[in-house]
Amino acid sequence: MSKRDVLDELMAQRFRWRALKPGDLDDIAEQPPAPPPAAAAARPPEGQAAAAERAHWERAARACADLARQVTRVWQITPRSRQAAATAVLLARAEGLGLDLVGMRDHPLEGVRLWRLVVRHHDKLPRRDRKAGVHALSFAPVSPDQREVVDLLVEAAEAGDGWLAFILEGSAADEGTGRRHPELGARLAQILDQGKTWAAREIAARWLSFAELRDAIPALQRALRRPHARTRWIALEILIERAPSALTEDDVLWLLEDAVRHPLPGGYGSRALDTAEGYGDALVTAVAKVTPAEGWRPLEIIAAGGGVHIRKERSGLDAGWALRALAAGYPERALARIDRALLGSQSWRHLAAVEAAGLLPDELARPRLLEAAAGPGHHAAERARALWFARFGGACPVDALTGVPAGILGAAPGERLLSRLMVLRGPSDEARGAMQEALLAEAPDPEALALLLFSLRALVFAHRRPGLPVNEEQWAERLLERFGAPAFEGLVALAARGARAGVDHGWLNALASLANKGALAPPERARLREIARDALGSPAWDGASAPLLALAWAGAPPDLLDRLWSIAMTPTADDALERSRHANAARWATIALVGMEGAPALDARIAAEGAEALGARSYPALERILDLGCRRATPAAFDLGARCLARVDDDPAAFDAALRVAYALEEAGRLDESGLLDALDRPESRRFAIAARLLRKQRSLAILGALHRALESEARGGAAAAEAAAALLVMEAIGAEDRRLDGILERAPPRARASLLGMLLSRGAPLSPLQRHFLDLLVCADAEAAESACEDLFSKESEGTRELFEAALALGSGGAASSRDGASGGQGGPSPSIREMIEHYLGEPSEAELYWRDGGDDDEDERESEEDFG
Repeated sequence: MSKRDVLDELMAQRFRWRALKPGDLDDIAEQPPAPPPAAAAARPPEGQAAAAERAHWERAARACADLARQVTRVWQITPRSRQAAATAVLLARAEGLGLDLVGMRDHPLEGVRLWRLVVRHHDKLPRRDRKAGVHALSFAPVSPDQREVVDLLVEAAEAGDGWLAFILEGSAADEGTGRRHPELGARLAQILDQGKTWAAREIAARWLSFAELRDAIPALQRALRRPHARTRWIALEILIERAPSALTEDDVLWLLEDAVRHPLPGGYGSRALDTAEGYGDALVTAVAKVTPAEGWRPLEIIAAGGGVHIRKERSGLDAGWALRALAAGYPERALARIDRALLGSQSWRHLAAVEAAGLLPDELARPRLLEAAAGPGHHAAERARALWFARFGGACPVDALTGVPAGILGAAPGERLLSRLMVLRGPSDEARGAMQEALLAEAPDPEALALLLFSLRALVFAHRRPGLPVNEEQWAERLLERFGAPAFEGLVALAARGARAGVDHGWLNALASLANKGALAPPERARLREIARDALGSPAWDGASAPLLALAWAGAPPDLLDRLWSIAMTPTADDALERSRHANAARWATIALVGMEGAPALDARIAAEGAEALGARSYPALERILDLGCRRATPAAFDLGARCLARVDDDPAAFDAALRVAYALEEAGRLDESGLLDALDRPESRRFAIAARLLRKQRSLAILGALHRALESEARGGAAAAEAAAALLVMEAIGAEDRRLDGILERAPPRARASLLGMLLSRGAPLSPLQRHFLDLLVCADAEAAESACEDLFSKESEGTRELFEAALALGSGGAASSRDGASGGQGGPSPSIREMIEHYLGEPSEAELYWRDGGDDDEDERESEEDFG
């Protein structure tokens, strides 16, 4: 076909759809398309132009009248396949009219029906016609007075086509239609509840924003619990803006708790980003307007970095979002977190803290926005100034020198300092690094030190220069080396302001580390002790290890005995995050107490409270007390430890405390070989298990003989033989290939078997002969043994690990469990927690990752397959 050939439009229409029957389109074909306008037509005079304009619109009116007649004819065609073919031809003719389609305002019913035909058959139209043809219909007015407009919008929502919905939102889908047709709300609510696709539900939710809500509120409330973030976001915004009384505390609390369990997955493209931001912002607004009494609990979990974790980073409902939500609804619980972020040196935390500070009440927001606006972090400072202006209607009152330690300067600041300060406050991290490098070279100039200390209020790691320090400790060491005592004063000031706010892993940690290296003089160590004392007395301290670490390495004064004892002996929290923080704080408080000098009351307290805990059988407390006492070599602690060891057979609850004491006694040289032999000669005793764990290389033949004899023992259900085998492996007295090990594993109870299996893997044993034992453990009812086996397989990955995990999952999918230990998880498979660990290892999506039904990328088809909504 030549490029100059002309396609006969009439013939094209006749042969376009073979589903048409002769005569279906006679009326459509009677009027040929208008010829194209001349490319170089002469411009008519003024009077002729008006006449030509009138003639043009008269032709347009006739063409629209003819199109309206064709719509009426096609509306009556049956069956649907023939009507679809005729609709395609109608759409092509409408597209040819272009802007002249405005003439359809004289045919309001036919205009609505043309739209309804296109909506009805849009999935049968060629892809090109779906876009261009539907876009052409945007020129055809849709009269909101027509009753069938309701049917059009309902049918368009049910179709779930985003392009159709977008075009209709420029004409029929508006507040005018909602006011004229109050029944629209109820019909859209039905789609929101029962739509066949998520796209249909989302469109229905969006259009409920202008419809009558009286009958739609229950559907909107139910939509808040649907696993589709965009639908949930739209429903939440509608309730906030148009029916706030219908949004209950239970609704908001459920959404907050769901954010812990189901973080929004990261996606690509503007749609995913808009969803994450929009839903997060709407939920923050909901917290501010409807503040559930217990809503702070899930928010604090997320703000502390907790909640369910997925392979991709949390998107939207992350720690920064949780901090904003706390500030909006629970400002008293957000303050300490905001202050720690603003006064810490991690610049990436500053911006999130500024956003949260902007949501605080006025009297709380002012000092924090001022703090951020005076800082060296460009983006955080600019955002703080913008929030100040929006909030208080004026420029933020911070001058150029705010935040610079003026006490270090030897003279009044000049233009040179101000110009350098502009670089440090500027947006270029590369320029900032170059300036820091230049300032270091000018040591010991006071002006250079003052500017460096100002810049170190926020460490920026982008464009890191090779010659610059990379963390607080390196910076502190470099500044002390270059600038001497004035640098220490400046660093102490940075450390003190952060420590009072509860900052951890900051400047106080850095100085404490230097004290541990012997780099600080006694007066400087005394200054650290005072900062630590002040920090522990601050209401903002909530377990930060920085002041405890400072006391451990700079020396703890006796007058802090009660405070440190309280921290060291605090029972472990139930929550995982709290447990980790408390354990770390208790560890460093214990180390500080171990090194405390001139404190006879401490040793007396160890003796008294240790005896009390032993008498009350409070073994967790006894374990902590004896750990401290044995490290301090307190005689009473060793005596109490021996009494605790003697109890393990009569009181199994004493085992953990006795084991900790045994390690301490061995380290202190208080355990001789005769005591070990006495325990190893009695495999039925739990003291055997303790002794076996203490053994290392270079033991006597007598000890080796006792362990070899125990390999044949059936004491404690086979646990003693497994413990002996593990000890011999550690001592390299037997190898992983020893044939006796399989039988020992077969007889051992779950926890002893798990321990021995882990030891074998660590000694390089192949997984193949151990697979059946691991499989038994993965599906056994003993959660501790199952978790131990799973973790060993994770950390000591071997050939066959993947196949082993797949076999364990298969047992829960209908296979018969082979577990010798009896009760196994579920239908013979792993427990839910072990299953989750295995699925994570295998790369299978977790429940949290499968929860949301939103599409991720902008270019994917908006229409999703029909799903069972339950």
